[in-house]
Amino acid sequence: MSALLEVRDLRVRYGHSVALDGVELEIGEGELVAVAGANGAGKSTLVNAVAGWSRGRVSVTGQVLLDGRDISASPAHRRSAQGVVLVPEGKGVFEQMTVDENLRLVRAPKDAVGKRYEVEDVYGLFPQLRDRTAARCSTLSGGERQMVAIARALRAAPRLLILDEPSVGLAPRLVVEVLQHVRELVHGGLSVLLVEQNVRATLDVADRLYLLEQGHVAGSGSADAMRDDDRIARAYLGGLSR
Repeated sequence: MSALLEVRDLRVRYGHSVALDGVELEIGEGELVAVAGANGAGKSTLVNAVAGWSRGRVSVTGQVLLDGRDISASPAHRRSAQGVVLVPEGKGVFEQMTVDENLRLVRAPKDAVGKRYEVEDVYGLFPQLRDRTAARCSTLSGGERQMVAIARALRAAPRLLILDEPSVGLAPRLVVEVLQHVRELVHGGLSVLLVEQNVRATLDVADRLYLLEQGHVAGSGSADAMRDDDRIARAYLGGLSR
């Protein structure tokens, strides 16, 4: 499997505070790669650095390669135009707009190389939204809002879709439903980088998983292998590896 995205020796500092220290990661075409770790491990810092976003005064070094091309110096809007699209935690929709207005507000760049999703395409992927087209997003359930956020991102023709904690605030049943939708997108050829607090549900849909601890990659491997990793089992699976 060829690497769509490669992260090499990524280091992020906020003043004297080190958030990431030498992180290396790669994602293949049509692969769902997840990142797990405790609060403060650097998960959101990692996906923000890949997407080119930063909060406050930050120093970022290392390389982010897309199809072997170094995009480390590209600003966020250029990375998005090249197909690296981030859905940040809890900030994916305009709540005073309707579902349909949210979806039609986004259009793929003219030179987009990722798959173009028309509005009808995303309604086909998320049929629950078809009956809610005229509803303001402020009236939607948490699961519906997350579906709108992902659908909006698809409208930008991503090659790599980055999801930062899509399950925050969702009931367990909705977490599984949202992640299954994400898995279906991967089956369709999309590459996904997923940061998710529900590790049990994540291991059911991910191809591979990286474990972050205090800004370092502490372990990585296939979802099955990482399910049996003692650190994952103790911290996230209640001590049960299966």
